[in-house]
Amino acid sequence: MENAPDECHLADVTSPDFLARIWPDGMPDRDRILLDALSPKDRIPILCRLNAVWRAEQGEPLGPLANSIGLQRAAFFNLRRAWRRHSLAGIIPNETRSSRRRPAAPEKDPREALANAILRSHPRLRNVDVAKLMLETSKPPSERGEHHAYLAALQLAERFVQRERRVLAGDQDFVREAYGRALGIDLVAVSIIADEDPTNLAVVAIVMEEASGVVLGTSLGLLADRSALQLAALEAAAATIRLHRADLPPSTAPDIDLSLVVGSDFATAELDGMLRPHFSDVFVGGAGGYGTGRQVLQIIGPKVGRMVIHPRKMDSVDMDHLSRTRILHRLPLDQARALWSKEVQRHNEAGLQTLRNIGMYDGDGQADGRLSGAIGTIEAAMRSCYMPVPAA
Repeated sequence: MENAPDECHLADVTSPDFLARIWPDGMPDRDRILLDALSPKDRIPILCRLNAVWRAEQGEPLGPLANSIGLQRAAFFNLRRAWRRHSLAGIIPNETRSSRRRPAAPEKDPREALANAILRSHPRLRNVDVAKLMLETSKPPSERGEHHAYLAALQLAERFVQRERRVLAGDQDFVREAYGRALGIDLVAVSIIADEDPTNLAVVAIVMEEASGVVLGTSLGLLADRSALQLAALEAAAATIRLHRADLPPSTAPDIDLSLVVGSDFATAELDGMLRPHFSDVFVGGAGGYGTGRQVLQIIGPKVGRMVIHPRKMDSVDMDHLSRTRILHRLPLDQARALWSKEVQRHNEAGLQTLRNIGMYDGDGQADGRLSGAIGTIEAAMRSCYMPVPAA
């Protein structure tokens, strides 16, 4: 974003009472989140636009105000309309045009900007919590009365959050700040039918660093082996961190959030109690039903590499229907593992490059630190809470 022109009334926008003049009853939470998420370099140009739009609403001549922020009258009209419709979110996406006319970039949906800003300010929030905050800050209470309409709006907001989380995974500044602050561990079915169990989809256990979206460790196998797969994935994640010096310095206080979905062989309540003292926030859920694969979907998306995942389809799957409606790979287990490994590598390429660029992979990181310690704590707790369910 370009610097604000000299005519932008810098004394006005930097005065302590500037925002109070625009919002005499207090700045809305949504706008406060967006403003706080701006970098110092971008903040002044946005405040200049805000000042120009607000003064235009007070009846000042439009021409000088448009010139003060480098816009033609038509563009300034569009900016005022965006302000009226979306408040501060309508001002941020528009780039200042130079005196030489150039094609305007497509305007970003204000909901994307809001999701992006909330994630930057609160990177550890789960997607659904970010989506709820979006609705709370953008809709008056009277519009939240209809339960079904609210759920539909919440699902749409979650999709914006998922998209922006994947965008931020490539943002070096964001990843540098948020790396190693949250781990996601999940189980999910994938588009593979192993010859060894043709009645179920193959299952993967997966350990993810949430800010970068990088898969630190994973293991593919049969549905019946899902609990052992998770322990193997944790071991693989610890090995990756040590080998590539991808860890952060140890911390004296719990500062990692954990989302953990485990198989039915684990006592979830006991596991939650053991882990909670060691993490800043803990969610432990049992695999099966709506929660299965949800973390993978939110952090990575509907595909890992080119491999389609199947959240909520780990148990009780109609394989005949699935075979007719989806592309499934039918392979022996060893070949299935090789295919899955290849797709994980494909997915990790961009995220690992971001980590290399900030020195956190094969660079300046540590071989043993807070992530290794957290993974070791999770593995030890899971092994102590392992209660195999007898076969029927």
